[in-house]
Amino acid sequence: MKKTFYILLLLLFLFSLVACTAYEGAELIYNRGDQPNQLIWNNINYTEYQTVYKQFGDKLPDAIKLGKQIGIVDGDKKTKLCEIKGYSPDEWLITHFTDSMSNEYRIFKADHVTDIPPELEISNFQ
Repeated sequence: MKKTFYILLLLLFLFSLVACTAYEGAELIYNRGDQPNQLIWNNINYTEYQTVYKQFGDKLPDAIKLGKQIGIVDGDKKTKLCEIKGYSPDEWLITHFTDSMSNEYRIFKADHVTDIPPELEISNFQ
């Protein structure tokens, strides 16, 4: 009986470790005026490149496919930091804010990136 209890206790502990994934935090620096927002994640500086708003049920542009969640922004669990499928997270990231009315996606480009893939050109989102 004791053995079963300890095995169940160990399994419960292991399950709690898996269930409580801690995401690395990113810092969003809001700028005023004409300056774009900045994001710092994994010691890389990113600049906001484009914001895409959509209502629930609408599709994102084909070039944007959310990858796995790799963090949260400013400790807010509603603002998810994700990879963009097909692009290196060291170059491109996307934040996804969800509330009850709409979704907001902000694409961030690492400051060292100079070549913009044609499918991510701003003109494709307007």
